[in-house]
Amino acid sequence: MYIERSKKVRDLLMDSGIDALFLTNEENIFYFSGVRFFPPGVSYTRPSFLVLPRDSDPILLVHENHLMHAKLSTWIKDVRSYSEMNAAPLDSIIQMFKDSGVLNSKIAAELGYEQRINMPYITFRNLEMKISNQFIDGSHIIWRLRMKKMGEEIDCIKTACRILGKAYRELFESIVPGMSELEVASLMRATICRLGGERPSFIVLSTAIDSNTHQGISEFSPHTLSLMTRPPLDRRIKSGELIWIDSGVVYKGYNSDFSRIFILGKPSDRQARMYKLVKQLTRECISFIRPGVKCSDVVKFCNKWLKSSGLDVSFEHGRIGHGVGLLVTEPPHIGIYDDTTIEPGMVLTIEPGITTDYGTFHLEENIVVRETGEPEIISPQEDYFLYKE
Repeated sequence: MYIERSKKVRDLLMDSGIDALFLTNEENIFYFSGVRFFPPGVSYTRPSFLVLPRDSDPILLVHENHLMHAKLSTWIKDVRSYSEMNAAPLDSIIQMFKDSGVLNSKIAAELGYEQRINMPYITFRNLEMKISNQFIDGSHIIWRLRMKKMGEEIDCIKTACRILGKAYRELFESIVPGMSELEVASLMRATICRLGGERPSFIVLSTAIDSNTHQGISEFSPHTLSLMTRPPLDRRIKSGELIWIDSGVVYKGYNSDFSRIFILGKPSDRQARMYKLVKQLTRECISFIRPGVKCSDVVKFCNKWLKSSGLDVSFEHGRIGHGVGLLVTEPPHIGIYDDTTIEPGMVLTIEPGITTDYGTFHLEENIVVRETGEPEIISPQEDYFLYKE
């Protein structure tokens, strides 16, 4: 798989007139070399560096602490090490360029769209001043490959979805009135790890009460409780509250990402009605997706559907979906501003949502785009609008 990716990189470098791809980001190094450091994941103290030349063999440079692990994990034959920890190893990086035959050449790096260089800005500037290479943005090459998943990647994401689905089910069975939001989040983390996930990629939640059916139950304002990006609070959950949780699982480096809704009581009529509407909208957006459709077209379809229902998307994340893979959110974006053409092999989340003062109604699903027909929904399809009388 990694050798196949390196061949694709060479073809893209050739087409773009670029001599090499220079990588420092942990996810990109894992994607192209097979070397993954876990824990700690991203390390600012011991960064790694990978050169993928167009016309010669790749070179991987890691800290000496990681050398044996890297050699055992990668297909790359030339794995080198450095010892310093108080600065990036500029001399060793320059030697990589020299030995690869790309010194004073055009090199693509992680300079653009949703990419980051894992070294201090001033260090990268010093690298530019020490050599005569022309560094250009290589994000289009990286995302051209990473947006479309191979079979092994899809299998990992499917497993991450199964673990998250089981964790939601077990979590619901364990939540009782009187637990704090922090306790719920802690239980979710522990359950994910016990079921085989490496860790949760994130956990956010909101709670709400329908004031039409429950009076005087909460000391917090509906706006405070329904915020989607706040951390869990040290407050006790009460009977009658709707709990929306969005989370993800990391499995072998790959992420799942979908949300579910629980109610500690019986849903009100308008909660049940809004749940049903958003669920239908989410499914119809998924059914609309085919290879060749633009991401922005999915949003237009969603907005038209909502307009006919007299509603608007009010889940304020600037999009109704995104790619998922080594990052829990990555290109493409299912946003009106993204005209990326959807292709087979893309793994996406679809998540149009509506927030109200009686609950967050956001029923995200994970899908795989196939060659023909509707996408495959890989997030578990149990009905998680669960309630306890």
